[in-house]
Amino acid sequence: MADSDSNPTVREDMHTILSLIDGAPEAVAAWHRVAAVLDGSPDMTPAPTSEPIRNLEVLVPSETVRQIAEAKTKEHEDKAESYQKQRDDMEAAGTADDDPNLSHDVLRDIKRRINGHREQATFFGFLSSHIPAGRVYQLGIGDLRVLGLTDRHF
Repeated sequence: MADSDSNPTVREDMHTILSLIDGAPEAVAAWHRVAAVLDGSPDMTPAPTSEPIRNLEVLVPSETVRQIAEAKTKEHEDKAESYQKQRDDMEAAGTADDDPNLSHDVLRDIKRRINGHREQATFFGFLSSHIPAGRVYQLGIGDLRVLGLTDRHF
Protein backbone atom coordinates (compact mmCIF):
# COMPACT_ATOMS: atom_id res chain seq x y z
CA MET A 1 0.00 0.00 0.00
CA ALA A 2 1.55 3.31 -1.06
CA ASP A 3 0.44 5.16 2.09
CA SER A 4 2.18 2.65 4.36
CA ASP A 5 5.58 3.74 3.04
CA SER A 6 5.02 7.45 3.63
CA ASN A 7 2.89 7.40 6.77
CA PRO A 8 4.56 5.85 9.86
CA THR A 9 1.19 5.47 11.63
CA VAL A 10 -0.25 3.46 8.75
CA ARG A 11 2.93 1.37 8.58
CA GLU A 12 2.70 0.67 12.34
CA ASP A 13 -1.02 -0.12 12.15
CA MET A 14 -0.55 -2.54 9.25
CA HIS A 15 2.32 -4.26 11.09
CA THR A 16 0.13 -4.61 14.21
CA ILE A 17 -2.82 -6.01 12.28
CA LEU A 18 -0.68 -8.43 10.30
CA SER A 19 1.00 -9.67 13.52
CA LEU A 20 -2.42 -10.27 15.10
CA ILE A 21 -3.53 -12.42 12.19
CA ASP A 22 -0.19 -14.19 11.75
CA GLY A 23 -0.71 -17.83 10.95
CA ALA A 24 -4.04 -17.25 9.20
CA PRO A 25 -3.16 -16.92 5.50
CA GLU A 26 -6.79 -16.29 4.50
CA ALA A 27 -6.95 -13.39 6.96
CA VAL A 28 -3.72 -11.90 5.61
CA ALA A 29 -5.04 -12.26 2.05
CA ALA A 30 -8.29 -10.57 3.07
CA TRP A 31 -6.39 -7.71 4.68
CA HIS A 32 -4.31 -7.23 1.54
CA ARG A 33 -7.51 -7.13 -0.57
CA VAL A 34 -8.86 -4.39 1.70
CA ALA A 35 -5.57 -2.51 1.54
CA ALA A 36 -5.57 -2.75 -2.27
CA VAL A 37 -9.05 -1.22 -2.41
CA LEU A 38 -7.94 1.61 -0.15
CA ASP A 39 -4.61 2.19 -1.89
CA GLY A 40 -4.46 5.67 -3.36
CA SER A 41 -7.29 6.97 -1.18
CA PRO A 42 -6.72 10.36 0.40
CA ASP A 43 -5.39 10.37 3.96
CA MET A 44 -8.48 10.04 6.12
CA THR A 45 -6.75 9.33 9.43
CA PRO A 46 -8.92 10.72 12.22
CA ALA A 47 -7.41 13.12 14.71
CA PRO A 48 -5.60 11.40 17.59
CA THR A 49 -7.76 10.75 20.61
CA SER A 50 -7.31 9.31 24.07
CA GLU A 51 -10.24 6.94 23.46
CA PRO A 52 -9.15 3.33 22.89
CA ILE A 53 -10.06 1.76 19.58
CA ARG A 54 -12.34 -1.19 20.26
CA ASN A 55 -12.95 -2.63 16.80
CA LEU A 56 -11.17 -3.03 13.50
CA GLU A 57 -12.62 -0.33 11.27
CA VAL A 58 -11.40 1.31 8.09
CA LEU A 59 -12.38 4.61 6.52
CA VAL A 60 -13.49 4.27 2.92
CA PRO A 61 -14.63 7.05 0.56
CA SER A 62 -18.20 6.71 -0.69
CA GLU A 63 -17.03 6.51 -4.31
CA THR A 64 -15.00 3.39 -3.49
CA VAL A 65 -18.00 1.81 -1.75
CA ARG A 66 -20.15 2.65 -4.78
CA GLN A 67 -17.61 1.09 -7.17
CA ILE A 68 -17.47 -2.08 -5.09
CA ALA A 69 -21.30 -2.29 -4.98
CA GLU A 70 -21.54 -1.75 -8.75
CA ALA A 71 -18.96 -4.49 -9.38
CA LYS A 72 -20.85 -6.87 -7.07
CA THR A 73 -24.12 -6.06 -8.88
CA LYS A 74 -22.55 -7.01 -12.21
CA GLU A 75 -20.93 -10.12 -10.74
CA HIS A 76 -24.26 -11.43 -9.38
CA GLU A 77 -26.18 -10.52 -12.56
CA ASP A 78 -23.62 -12.46 -14.61
CA LYS A 79 -23.82 -15.48 -12.30
CA ALA A 80 -27.64 -15.49 -12.38
CA GLU A 81 -27.55 -15.29 -16.18
CA SER A 82 -25.03 -18.13 -16.38
CA TYR A 83 -27.12 -20.37 -14.13
CA GLN A 84 -30.26 -19.49 -16.08
CA LYS A 85 -28.56 -20.53 -19.32
CA GLN A 86 -27.41 -23.76 -17.69
CA ARG A 87 -30.96 -24.47 -16.51
CA ASP A 88 -32.46 -23.65 -19.92
CA ASP A 89 -29.93 -25.95 -21.63
CA MET A 90 -30.71 -28.81 -19.24
CA GLU A 91 -34.44 -28.42 -19.75
CA ALA A 92 -34.06 -28.27 -23.54
CA ALA A 93 -31.88 -31.37 -23.58
CA GLY A 94 -34.18 -33.22 -21.19
CA THR A 95 -31.29 -33.99 -18.86
CA ALA A 96 -32.84 -32.43 -15.78
CA ASP A 97 -33.81 -34.53 -12.80
CA ASP A 98 -37.51 -34.07 -12.36
CA ASP A 99 -38.26 -37.09 -10.18
CA PRO A 100 -39.82 -35.79 -6.91
CA ASN A 101 -38.49 -38.90 -5.11
CA LEU A 102 -34.86 -37.90 -5.69
CA SER A 103 -33.12 -36.35 -2.71
CA HIS A 104 -31.25 -33.92 -4.95
CA ASP A 105 -33.12 -32.01 -7.63
CA VAL A 106 -30.57 -30.33 -9.92
CA LEU A 107 -33.11 -27.93 -11.45
CA ARG A 108 -34.37 -26.87 -8.04
CA ASP A 109 -30.79 -26.29 -6.90
CA ILE A 110 -29.98 -24.20 -9.97
CA LYS A 111 -33.21 -22.20 -9.54
CA ARG A 112 -32.23 -21.51 -5.92
CA ARG A 113 -28.83 -20.25 -7.08
CA ILE A 114 -30.44 -18.07 -9.77
CA ASN A 115 -32.80 -16.52 -7.21
CA GLY A 116 -29.98 -16.01 -4.71
CA HIS A 117 -27.80 -14.19 -7.23
CA ARG A 118 -30.73 -12.08 -8.43
CA GLU A 119 -31.44 -11.05 -4.83
CA GLN A 120 -27.78 -10.16 -4.31
CA ALA A 121 -27.72 -8.16 -7.56
CA THR A 122 -30.84 -6.29 -6.45
CA PHE A 123 -29.31 -5.54 -3.04
CA PHE A 124 -26.01 -4.27 -4.45
CA GLY A 125 -27.82 -2.29 -7.18
CA PHE A 126 -29.97 -0.59 -4.55
CA LEU A 127 -26.91 0.06 -2.38
CA SER A 128 -24.86 1.56 -5.21
CA SER A 129 -27.67 3.90 -6.26
CA HIS A 130 -28.25 5.21 -2.72
CA ILE A 131 -24.71 6.03 -1.59
CA PRO A 132 -24.32 9.79 -1.13
CA ALA A 133 -21.28 11.31 -2.83
CA GLY A 134 -18.49 12.96 -0.91
CA ARG A 135 -18.86 10.93 2.28
CA VAL A 136 -16.45 8.68 4.11
CA TYR A 137 -17.72 5.40 5.55
CA GLN A 138 -16.30 3.80 8.66
CA LEU A 139 -16.53 0.10 7.82
CA GLY A 140 -16.16 -2.71 10.31
CA ILE A 141 -15.43 -6.35 9.59
CA GLY A 142 -19.14 -7.08 9.09
CA ASP A 143 -19.43 -4.32 6.50
CA LEU A 144 -16.33 -5.58 4.70
CA ARG A 145 -17.86 -9.06 4.71
CA VAL A 146 -21.13 -7.79 3.19
CA LEU A 147 -19.17 -6.01 0.47
CA GLY A 148 -17.30 -9.24 -0.29
CA LEU A 149 -13.87 -7.94 0.74
CA THR A 150 -13.37 -10.58 3.42
CA ASP A 151 -14.37 -14.20 3.51
CA ARG A 152 -17.61 -14.93 5.34
CA HIS A 153 -15.68 -17.31 7.62
CA PHE A 154 -13.07 -14.68 8.52
